[in-house]
Amino acid sequence: MVKGFESGILYKNKEWKTEWMPASKLSQGDYVVIPIDRTTISKDERLFTIKFGKNENVEVPLKTDKDFFRLAGYYLSEGSIIDEHYLTFTFNKKEREYIDDVKQLLLKIFGKEAIEQSEYKNGISIIFCSTTAARIFKQQFGAGAHNKHLPKWMLLESLEKQSELIKGWFRGDGNVTSKKYSWGNKRAFRICTVSNELADGMKEVLLRLNIIASINVWKRQKPRTDLYVIYVGGSYLESFGNIVDNNISLTESKDGNMVTQLELVSYGKIIGDYAFVPIKSIKKEQVKNLDVYNFSVEDDESYVSHNILVHNCTAPVYSTDSLHAAVVEVIALKDAKIRYTTIQNWSNNVYNLVTKRAYAYENATVEWIDGNIGSKITQKYPSVYLKGK
Repeated sequence: MVKGFESGILYKNKEWKTEWMPASKLSQGDYVVIPIDRTTISKDERLFTIKFGKNENVEVPLKTDKDFFRLAGYYLSEGSIIDEHYLTFTFNKKEREYIDDVKQLLLKIFGKEAIEQSEYKNGISIIFCSTTAARIFKQQFGAGAHNKHLPKWMLLESLEKQSELIKGWFRGDGNVTSKKYSWGNKRAFRICTVSNELADGMKEVLLRLNIIASINVWKRQKPRTDLYVIYVGGSYLESFGNIVDNNISLTESKDGNMVTQLELVSYGKIIGDYAFVPIKSIKKEQVKNLDVYNFSVEDDESYVSHNILVHNCTAPVYSTDSLHAAVVEVIALKDAKIRYTTIQNWSNNVYNLVTKRAYAYENATVEWIDGNIGSKITQKYPSVYLKGK
């Protein structure tokens, strides 16, 4: 943290109410707030535009129902794409239920039979020969394990569909883990991926389903890449188990008796549109010459950083003279209206030099609104280039 640079963080007080707190005032065990996006935009059918040949774009309508979401989950865990013409899935030979499910889903959604290959090293692959399917899945979900992700529209779909997405994903990459304690075995659901973006997206989906999950990063030696492991445990075991059709014994004592639901502890809590999670540790570092970024946001100046709600900071204070040099470029196309507003509070030993350039096309309007407090010297050069008739 730069000396004097103080962001506000939304956290809970003793009554589980939210309030802003300077980062320096937070302690281990305090709860920070993760917002949950409850927006729902659900469509029974969507148009996907894919490219054929050099210049031909083709719109393909597909039903995006529960079955499509479960198939997407299977792809995100066990799927791959070959040459943009083949969609493949690979399962263990013992997972006959999932193999048959994927084959039926492909037939229902794309109207074509998949090919099941012979067993090889205890694995069975499904090959689906379809350029359309391969390109849609590559476009929407990424190709290659490291590049897999969830499209924005899927993050805002109905909870019923998202439950099927989680089910398909868990069936491919999930398992149940058990850890021994003096009082018995504690169990948790675990899902692994090498895609950081996919792990974050699935955690967001689980929050919408009122389930708090944690992400652990397993550091691995190169050439192997880091593994992102999602855990679901505590009081969220039962609801997650219902989604993935795996109602495990939640926790057992030494003599085999079930520990009651009331004794399952989750350190996170969901209230309305927010999830409250505890701070496990705090790390402080002395830094020099660190780039500092500040966002200007309408109304309360709040935004989300690394999933946590924060708001804008006060001005940095530097021990020596410092330079802030920036270029802002705005393009207003035909009939557009852009108003760029900024309010800045600088330390008295900062040289603030900024060039602002705008291009205004036919019937466009550009407005610069700029307020500056402090600084040793501020020089700004706003300009608008008229590019229309």
